[in-house]
Amino acid sequence: MTNILVTIPYLLHIYNHGNAIRIEYLVDGLENMGLGVTLFMYDLPWVHSRYRDRYMYLYPTKTEIILATALLKYLTKMPAYDPLCSFFSPIRFFRRRMLEAILKEDIHLVQVENLWPLPPTIKALRGRIPVVVTVHDVYSERYNELLRYNGTPRLLASILEMKIREMEIEYLNMADSVICLSEYDKGKYIKMGVNCSKIVVIPNGVDINKLKPTEPNKSLKSRLGIGEDDLVLFFAGSTMYQNKQAVDDLANIILPKVLERRKKVKLLITGGISSYVREKGYDSGLPIIPLGYVKDINQHYALADIVVIPTVLGTGSKLKTLEAMAAGKVIVCNSKAVRGIAVRNWQDIIIEDDFDTMIDSILYIANDVDTRLEIGLNARKLAEKYSWDKVCKRYINLYEKIIS
Repeated sequence: MTNILVTIPYLLHIYNHGNAIRIEYLVDGLENMGLGVTLFMYDLPWVHSRYRDRYMYLYPTKTEIILATALLKYLTKMPAYDPLCSFFSPIRFFRRRMLEAILKEDIHLVQVENLWPLPPTIKALRGRIPVVVTVHDVYSERYNELLRYNGTPRLLASILEMKIREMEIEYLNMADSVICLSEYDKGKYIKMGVNCSKIVVIPNGVDINKLKPTEPNKSLKSRLGIGEDDLVLFFAGSTMYQNKQAVDDLANIILPKVLERRKKVKLLITGGISSYVREKGYDSGLPIIPLGYVKDINQHYALADIVVIPTVLGTGSKLKTLEAMAAGKVIVCNSKAVRGIAVRNWQDIIIEDDFDTMIDSILYIANDVDTRLEIGLNARKLAEKYSWDKVCKRYINLYEKIIS
């Protein structure tokens, strides 16, 4: 049996943002296909203290890194936790503990998730066993957006972005294989100087058995105050900066303009971003219903007429797009929301990069039930090509090639 060590820069099972959900599905899929999977995670000390008895390889971040992160955030508005964990070993005795895990678990290959754990992993292993890294984004590009969003002074932002780019080039070239989630990311990394022969594109996956077209629950619809004539829009997301910007645009631009032309509209919002909606007071002045975390998101997708994903910020591949497609919903989004997914515009999805045309498309498709259903059916068929079974097989094929 092939045994792999999956290195993750947080405690996997307590987070529900897109990257964490993606890794959970990947780990489950690899185990279901017969691989032995061991998790090697690091997180903040209080998280470590709470969960250390449940996880053999969970370690606390250095106190110095936490203090430096807090100081930089306070003085410069610079979110620097992840880069600092990469520049400096994130936990004490990282190398010794990783080698102990590899020997004890008879590990054949290390799968690194995200850029951030890659430098300390490469330094710890020194070529002993193969290292494969999945880069969920182009991280220097992502940090450029994040720093600007947070208002970090431009000079400091430029310095950090440059350091991250240097780290990407150096350490991605030292890995045995680099997995990108989209051709876009692959192209960016090749231009930066990463060896193209090392890069493989394996897209995001989706659980097509868990997420599927579902009949609306009339009782739930009534509890949420949704009328028969209401146009129901839907957005899901974590509290990441790109989702905050998307909600700002939904509340300040898209929904008000839709309401000018159609009075009966409800916007359902699920996930951690709901707390931001309440914090901003968007639900008090607009027909927005923030639901928070929902156990069965299928039931809420079923209530939606249209899923709207206006992500003007954000990098990488959007798991929320694949999930809405798997649920058989028509999606109105911009081109960033479909990176890594081979969609046909106005056949599998509706892509508009301008808010005015996005609003026109929402109102048009709201009145064309037949086209809406057809696009939703096509979306589901396309999502089936991205099932986690198929994605995990590609990972296993890559592992076998590298190990052999």
